[in-house]
Order: sequence, then structure tokens, then C-alpha cells
Amino acid sequence: MKRRSIGVNIPESDSLTVNKNKSFDDGQVSSGELLFILNHVYVDMVVQEMARTRMRVPFASRIVFDIDSSMCDDRPLPSIAPPQTLTCDDRMRSSSFSLFQYITMFKMSTKFKYYQVSNTKSNIQYTFEIINCLKTASMFSRGMQPVMYSVREALAGRKGWVRVGEDVCYYRNLYTSTEENGSEEERGKKRLVYFSLDRHNRILMSTSSGNLPFKYCDSYILLCDSNLETHFYSIRFKVTFQNKGDICYFAYHYPYTYSYLEATLSKCLSRLTHSIYYRKDVIGTSLGGNKVNLLTITAPGSRSDIHQRDTILLTARVHPGESNSSWMMHGIIDFLLTSLEATAEELRSQFVFKVVPMLNPDGVVNGSHRCSLAGVDLNRVWDRPNQILHPEIHLTKSIVQYMVDVLRRPPFLFVDLHGHSRRSNIFLFGNNPEESWRVEDKVMKHDYEFMTLAEILEEKSSAFSINNCRFSIMRDKESSARVAVWRQFGVKRAYTLEATYCGFETGKYQGYQIGTCDLKKMGQHLVESILEVRKLSNEKSSKRTVRQNSRSRRTRSSSTGEAKTD
Repeated sequence: MKRRSIGVNIPESDSLTVNKNKSFDDGQVSSGELLFILNHVYVDMVVQEMARTRMRVPFASRIVFDIDSSMCDDRPLPSIAPPQTLTCDDRMRSSSFSLFQYITMFKMSTKFKYYQVSNTKSNIQYTFEIINCLKTASMFSRGMQPVMYSVREALAGRKGWVRVGEDVCYYRNLYTSTEENGSEEERGKKRLVYFSLDRHNRILMSTSSGNLPFKYCDSYILLCDSNLETHFYSIRFKVTFQNKGDICYFAYHYPYTYSYLEATLSKCLSRLTHSIYYRKDVIGTSLGGNKVNLLTITAPGSRSDIHQRDTILLTARVHPGESNSSWMMHGIIDFLLTSLEATAEELRSQFVFKVVPMLNPDGVVNGSHRCSLAGVDLNRVWDRPNQILHPEIHLTKSIVQYMVDVLRRPPFLFVDLHGHSRRSNIFLFGNNPEESWRVEDKVMKHDYEFMTLAEILEEKSSAFSINNCRFSIMRDKESSARVAVWRQFGVKRAYTLEATYCGFETGKYQGYQIGTCDLKKMGQHLVESILEVRKLSNEKSSKRTVRQNSRSRRTRSSSTGEAKTD
């Protein structure tokens, strides 16, 4: 890893906000106003980095945890750390920690997600820095805080996962990575970088590796980069532990593990009543041998009655790092399996819910952020999944194929749950043929069905923002679940529901960071909104039938009149 000159943009004081308040649902909110991050946080960080580069003797770094050596160690915790330092471990499901030094580094296939520290000292401020982040922007620079779980606090009956961290910042650091493993010819290749600009010459986005400029830009700048270097970014935050000798877990977002999903399903099953039909099928296994579950939820009835009900297909966690999608799915499952409210009973009586709660169990278990064990983004293979390499997607898509080809009843609605790392609020991505990259799509007839769910959610949920919704169909999204299900199976209402990692910029919760209760409530609001979508769909069908009957009567009357005249 090479060191380069640091590049940090110090933001204006009114352009970068921090949500010092806890999430809205944890009962620790204050005035709700956003507090500004002072520029001195970034200034101090720059001064420290410059001092580090000028020192002849580099800062001493003591490795206190190395996963490569700990994997062969049967002891519960590594012992290479001296007693006056923190001890660390990540040998747990969904963890992604590779090397810990106080300046920390994670495996390149993962993201800062989940790790443990122990041997803490009380009332001492620790500074943590994760140095090999790849994204050029992060919600950490917009007020987001990591979450922490204190074992001692939990044993005392206080909150579990809470937002922590002072002076949180995200910036490009001194480190770079050069493609040194390729051939000499590959190392000598040049890379074209497009900087897409708007009409005010502001950068909209940058693309490289042969990608074309952003299609909606007014102009662009083309640069040639021969270094092929990857610049790393740092997340830095400070934490003061309240308890001596505590064991604490840090995470990028509220964790949701594979084992927790299994425990949740078992708990819901124990509370099941006779008015709810529930079946759990294992439709196959992943590359790593983990089960891919399919849940069927509806109301009891005869075979013919159930066959007449529309099907709702819901999926989540195709990207393992997006644990917020699992919390929304948790809210859906809990509401459908345990609630005896009239709305829940009506949903079960009108629909058959097919739920795949965890599309990528291998990634969740092994701590990957976006990929499967094959190193593939499973949300980019829906157009042509491979039965061997992508069994999870192949199996799920086969279910949709069966509904369409055998049952002759395509899903009434499909939603794939995700988390978004660069935007606030909760919002939808849908499919508007008029905004498609394909010319032939623009002439497709539609009644704007894709807008209905977003409009209903905007009225029902304070956490939802219709202004953040997008309905364009981009070329690079053709292989995603949303577009593939819409295009290949004709499902008009195919969506991606995105939830922020950070918090809310509008509405009732403006200025608050998101919590698990917000996410679970959003899941409930989603399925409740499906009833309204169904009612509006029936009303449109009735009006369409009336118009067709009226048009038919006018045609017959006109034909009769012409006959009499003739």
C-alpha cells in the first residue's frame, strides 16, 4: 500500500450536519435540531495526517488482532495484545474485520460492518480509524454515527445497539493501491475517466473502466489516468467507554444475522394461530450449503379459494451488508404471522405472500458486503442466473417462472428490499417505460401503475419520501431484480425499496437517525399499502370495464343505425 499526498475537501459549516440525537425510536431524542459539524474536526484531522507524513520515525503501530493467525487458534480471544490495550475479535457471523491496530483495515471484499473489542478502560477516549474504504462518499460525512452494543449495559437492562461516536468524519487518506499483480502490459494500460458536468459545471458523477458519461449531463471532461491507482478513504470516530473491562461490539449498521432470522421464524411459529396459514420450505442451498428459505403466508381456505388469490413476492438481503433490509423484512414477517388486526387478516385473506427473507445467506454468514461466495453481485444476474454459480437467484426466479407459465398468475406485486449508503430517507425505485433507455419501451401502454405504491406510502408513512423515488430504467440495471421481473415476466408493479443507513432529511423525523423500530414499521406500512394498491387497481378495472361496455354499446347502436339508414 503506497502513501500519497492527502486530498481532503473541508466542507462549509452549513453544508455538513450531524445527528447527535439518537434514533427516534430509542427514547433518547432531544430538541430534534441538526447540529453542525465544526470545521475544526476536519482541520485537526488534516494537521494530524500532515504531521504523520513529516515524521522521520513513523507512528508505532502495534497489531492487537490478526484474523489470519486467529483462525487456527481455539482460544476464545487472541492473546497477542498486551493488557493495557484493547483486545479485538471478529470470529462471529456477519463480521468483516481483518486487521486491527487502532488504525484499522478490513478485507477488500467487505466493508466496516461488525467487530468486537474488549479490555476497555472507562473515561478514556479511543480514536478508531478504518483506512481502506473505497467509496468516494459516505453518510458518515453527513452526520451518521456507527452503532455499538455494550454487554455490561445490556446486562444492566439498558439499551442494546445505540449510536455512538464523536467527531465522525470521512475523507480520502494517504494510502493508495496500485495494480501490481497484473502483467507488465496491463500495468501500462491507461484508464479513461469521465467527469460528467451539469450546466453550471458542477460534477454530477465520474465514471471509468470504459463506462460512458452520465446520459443526463450537459457536458463532460475526459481525463487520462495511467497510474491505475485506487485511492483509499478513512472513517474516523472517537468513543469513550463508560465501563471498565467491558465487551463492546461495533457495527456499520444494526446487525441482522442468519441465526437471528432463524430464531425470529421459530418465535413467530410458536405464536401462530389457526387463522393463519404458514409454510416454510427450503427451496435449495447456496454455494456454501446454507438453506434458502421460502415462506408462504396466507389465510386458510380451500384449494380453489387460495388459487384465486393474487400473489405478492417479497425478497431481501441480496446484498449482505444491507442489514436494514432485513429489519424491514422482520417487520413484514412479524406483522403477517402474529398480528390479528383487521388489516392483517384482510391481507392474508386476499393475498398469498411468498417471502424469501435472505437471498444471500453465504454473504451474510461470511461477512461480505455485496457479493456471494462466487464473488458476484447477485442483483446483477437476474436476467440470466447460472444454476451452479447463482443458485439462490436461479431458484427464486424459477418460482416466478412457475407462477407465470404454470399457474398463469404472475405476481400482483414484487418488492426487493435494499439499503442505500448515499441517500437519506426511505424511497422506491420503479419502472416507467417512458424513462427507459430502450426506444421500444417508450411506446408501451401503461396507466402509471408504477406510481401508485409510492403515492400511498407517502401518505401512510412519515419515513417515506416520494421526492427521492426514481422510476427510470437504466441500461446497467437490466440485470437487477426490479427490471428483470418487470421485463421478462410482465409484472407491472416491480420495485426496489431502499432504506437509508443514516436518517431523515424531511418529514416528521427530520434530523433523526434511523433505528430498527423505524425499519420494522416501514415493513408493516409496505404490506398495509398493498391493500390500497389493490383497491385502486380494482377501481381502475371497474372504470375501464364501464368505458369498454359504453364504447361497445355506442358501436352496436351506431351499427344498427347505419343498417336502418341503409
